[in-house]
Amino acid sequence: MSYPLVLISWEEYKLRRARHEDLAGQCFYASAATQQRILSGLDAREASPEYLSTWHGKRPIIFVHLPGGAWSAWSPDCRSYDPGGPGWTVIGELPLITVEPSVCLPGIYHGSIRDGVISADVGV
Repeated sequence: MSYPLVLISWEEYKLRRARHEDLAGQCFYASAATQQRILSGLDAREASPEYLSTWHGKRPIIFVHLPGGAWSAWSPDCRSYDPGGPGWTVIGELPLITVEPSVCLPGIYHGSIRDGVISADVGV
């Protein structure tokens, strides 16, 4: 099953998450507080070199809720969880982004985001 990206506000995301709605495909920009924590190194996530060189100062960090039962949203603008992982390249503006390379969160989701659509999980 594929999921179109739907741009919502951070506040709307929090409400939908509290109501335990299916959030796959929901996307939003980081709140000012989250943006500041990530950029200042006070968050477990770290902004990717790609975000810092291409998007910082132009738009906030993007978050996307992936299928697969993930409990929170994933960010293509942050480094991957692999030690020293560079992160992803984001092309376009929400909700019609393309993310390269593919998204692989072991045990949760492996697929792609192209032209604003999250692909079906192709397995790990």
